[in-house]
Amino acid sequence: MSSQEWRQVEASGGDTFHYTSCGLPNIYLAGGFTRHKTNYGDGVSIVAVEELHRAIGESIICSQESLSGPEIRFLRKEMKLTQEGLAEFLKLQAQQIARWEKEECSIPGPADILIRASYKQYLGKQPNLKKISERLQHSASRPESKPVFFEQMQKAA
Repeated sequence: MSSQEWRQVEASGGDTFHYTSCGLPNIYLAGGFTRHKTNYGDGVSIVAVEELHRAIGESIICSQESLSGPEIRFLRKEMKLTQEGLAEFLKLQAQQIARWEKEECSIPGPADILIRASYKQYLGKQPNLKKISERLQHSASRPESKPVFFEQMQKAA
């Protein structure tokens, strides 16, 4: 029996797919997808989407930059939280979460750290708040998002 696993890789020279359905503008797949024709036009099937989203989420929480609006939305949805639910957890108003997600304002460091730690805990892992805090390099401006590639591989179970 085997299961599917995804991992982040360096830019791929082969066939890639710009995976926008996750809500993030910079995610590309290097394998793990099949292109096909449908009655409605070109289609794409992606292998093990849940595992792909887990790999994307882990990549996000390990990054050194402040969370972007789309990244906050991605992590929130992966944790199956509404804006209201995340706001309640952070002791904020839901409107504040919406403003972060629309990038009307930047997320403060403590909220960024708590969202990352919450996602890590959601994955069943023990978050290390000190390590998360030390890894972050908060700045007034976030650098342009670079393409991030993920590759699907077989894993023997």
